[in-house]
Amino acid sequence: MTATPLFKKLNFKNHEQILVLDSPTEFEPELHTIKNFTVLETDIETIGEIEFVLSFVIVLDAIIVVYSYIDEKLIFYGLVLFFFPKKSFKNYTL
Repeated sequence: MTATPLFKKLNFKNHEQILVLDSPTEFEPELHTIKNFTVLETDIETIGEIEFVLSFVIVLDAIIVVYSYIDEKLIFYGLVLFFFPKKSFKNYTL
């Protein structure tokens, strides 16, 4: 089995689990599909070690906050991707 085309572009390589933080509702279909390939985690507090993180952020300070939570939990060579909304995306603004 292989992941969705989007997750392939994001370098998803059949990781055992992924952590997804603050995803917009428009991303839900991708998350629903990826559940067939891996364990989807959304709670940063309860997760143990992690190797694949997707975090949707609005401000740069959010990167620092997210990283402070995952720093000790991220395995060596773990992948962390931060996504910023386009300025034209009205549903995901400050």
